Amino acid sequence: MRNVCSKVSLPHTAKLLVIATLFGMSSVACVAMDRGPIERPDPERACHGLDQQTRSQSVLAHGTVADIDDRHERVGKQRRRVARGADIAVHAEPNSNPAYLERRARCEIAQNRAWGEASPTHASDSPLAVKDVDVRVERRGPYMVFELRSDTPESARSIQERARTFGHS
Repeated sequence: MRNVCSKVSLPHTAKLLVIATLFGMSSVACVAMDRGPIERPDPERACHGLDQQTRSQSVLAHGTVADIDDRHERVGKQRRRVARGADIAVHAEPNSNPAYLERRARCEIAQNRAWGEASPTHASDSPLAVKDVDVRVERRGPYMVFELRSDTPESARSIQERARTFGHS
């Protein structure tokens, strides 16, 4: 099989190749699509189903920070080290769910982006208030790890700085 999906992101390429293999296709043609401008997230949609009290409390304020790791990536021919964000590990509460915590974090990010300092969860030192932040939450042993990322180096460095400050407060 020949891979002509070079302009499609790796996860999508892998999915297309697996589907092509399952259907016995000898080659796959891919078209990269422009995603267009980034839209401002709608807090009502991002926070749908969360009560007002939950929406007004920062998701990171509830856990005890166990560890903070800066995340970096090697890019380019020179394999230059570039900041990408931080991982914040908090002690997991009993029956806590990573999908629910991620949903709460995305709600908080949407509120911060849409309303700025008027957001009920806005804290100028919060890593979730950084421009261009994205989040994923997963359970790792007894911890819930908030993986905070940004593709822009300035925002990634700001996430790292705020995560360290947050962890020491």
